[in-house]
Amino acid sequence: MLEEAEDKAARASVEGRQLRTGVIRCPPKPYNVNRQPLIIIETPYSGDVEANTAYARYCLLDSLRRGEAPIASHLLHTQVLDDMRPDERSLGIEAALAWYRVATKCVVYSDRGISAGMTMGIDRAMQHDVAVEYRSIENRAAA
Repeated sequence: MLEEAEDKAARASVEGRQLRTGVIRCPPKPYNVNRQPLIIIETPYSGDVEANTAYARYCLLDSLRRGEAPIASHLLHTQVLDDMRPDERSLGIEAALAWYRVATKCVVYSDRGISAGMTMGIDRAMQHDVAVEYRSIENRAAA
């Protein structure tokens, strides 16, 4: 119940609304002025890190070109956390999963397969009623 209330408040704040004792009011300057959909990008990271990082960057660019406001936490967090250390990997995964409280959609780019980390993201999206969309860069390039 508490988590549900926190989720509602988190979504409201991203949408530029504030919850005060059950009353929603809109501040003069909403945070997401452009109303771009807040997208979580899911792509593989571990394994062939160099190729997977290049792929994730291309997916991020694809999302930006679609007019979305994406985050690819595995590109961000791995700059400061060591993915080979279980404690740091866990810290990064939990921070990434927290974004599902405010996300509009989870976009799974599946050209390189679906990893265990991506599956965790998909599961979290479903727990928070966040839409999941599957995309393929290869199919888009061929079109």
